[in-house]
Amino acid sequence: PGSEISEVEGRGNINNVSLDMDFNSSSPQKETLAVKKWMKDFPFVLSATLNGGSISALYPYDYPPEGKYSTDDDDVFNELALTYAKEHMDMRNPDSCSDLDQYESGFVKTGGSYRPIKGSMMDFNYITHGCMEISFQISCHKFPFSSDLPDLWDDNKEPLLAFLGAVRMGVRGLVTDEEGNPVPNAKITIGGRESTVFRSTSRGEFWRLLRDNNYMLQVDAKGFSTKQQYITVTNPTSDDEWPNTFNVTLYRPNTTTSTSTSTSTSSSTTSRTVPKVNLTKPTDNTEKDDILDLASTSDVEAKSFPDWVLVVCSFVVTLNVLSHIL
Repeated sequence: PGSEISEVEGRGNINNVSLDMDFNSSSPQKETLAVKKWMKDFPFVLSATLNGGSISALYPYDYPPEGKYSTDDDDVFNELALTYAKEHMDMRNPDSCSDLDQYESGFVKTGGSYRPIKGSMMDFNYITHGCMEISFQISCHKFPFSSDLPDLWDDNKEPLLAFLGAVRMGVRGLVTDEEGNPVPNAKITIGGRESTVFRSTSRGEFWRLLRDNNYMLQVDAKGFSTKQQYITVTNPTSDDEWPNTFNVTLYRPNTTTSTSTSTSTSSSTTSRTVPKVNLTKPTDNTEKDDILDLASTSDVEAKSFPDWVLVVCSFVVTLNVLSHIL
């Protein structure tokens, strides 16, 4: 389609339903059900959608569940958006779409501040699955001509690759029981970021995209005692560095807790079972011995964690690109 097609005419599927407003529907479309099943079967870490209408980056919330548009992960979303934008020639230029008055140009903002949308895929993925998704608006025209696609690809190829690399932010690891069996569906909570639930997969894998800082990590699972641990996240600065890795062992009540060594080669700590408390971010007065430094994970231990996460992230972005082009 070309840019002469109106936004209203171009948004709907064959049933004239806008799929990006269908994820909270009581009678969702077949396409929506397929994406929901896909998200459930393959836990994604990071996702991007490519759209037209402005040159900007939009992130959750499109429609806030509790009246505020920013999430607890607003700082992470900002950094992810900047990772893309700094590689894009026009995204940081506020006048990129100045010749088209009907389109609002911008840079980085929440989707709701741009145009509130109920039931968007971006909000659904983040709230339901903990997948951090950003909608990149890459054309001043809502529906660019097919002749524009080669230039759009050239403009966005490097930003997409940079965005893929951001999947290594934060912390990842495995949740297992005292016998080394994976613990699925464990709740992963970071102090000060409790509004969205992140859970371990059926294989016990977990990840949480975070910026450099100190955090309180809490892991809860049915039938196990709560585990809490201060962690320090220092994100990779080169392609040769691996993400921070921290494997968590959960113990059933009345089971003797043993000393466990983290995947960090720089320090080891005694993991302990503690009662549930209100989580707060570590202060500057936190003793150094209580901080688990994850910056220097060894090659053997870091690489033992499957790097399919990068492949999956690449897969979802590639499909989004193809769906936009086709």
